[in-house]
Amino acid sequence: MIRELAVYERSSCRCAPCSAICRSGQPGALAPSDLDHIAEYFGMEDPSEEFLMQNFVASEAVLEGEATRVIQPATRPDGRCVFLQDDGDCSCHPVAPFQCSRGLACAPELSAPAIRALRQAIDRSVDYQETWKWLRSKSSLPSQTTQGARE
Repeated sequence: MIRELAVYERSSCRCAPCSAICRSGQPGALAPSDLDHIAEYFGMEDPSEEFLMQNFVASEAVLEGEATRVIQPATRPDGRCVFLQDDGDCSCHPVAPFQCSRGLACAPELSAPAIRALRQAIDRSVDYQETWKWLRSKSSLPSQTTQGARE
């Protein structure tokens, strides 16, 4: 599963539409391996429950035209991603969530194959679905389905 997602190169686009996603209230969806990579980047062997609850939410997004259970970075009250720093840089940029780093708001047709592979990887990952359920059970947020940030 990880190999099939690894073929999609990280984007370095910083155009206005791509950068606006970080402030949109709908940060990109994580791939099944992203939680471990982000935790490791911040010096953790495994993501702690506290780290998960403070930084991620379980939501539903429309990816490839289908409602999909996704784990996304949490947002601040103003809609900014929790990883977006005051200077506009992403604090986890080298290991940013799959959809953040491979979805292009400015050219969704170019990122469509990556988003399709992401949805398939999410659907097949039992661990991802279990983590989603656990995060949802800890959340006080109402359930809602959002459009995928970059379909």
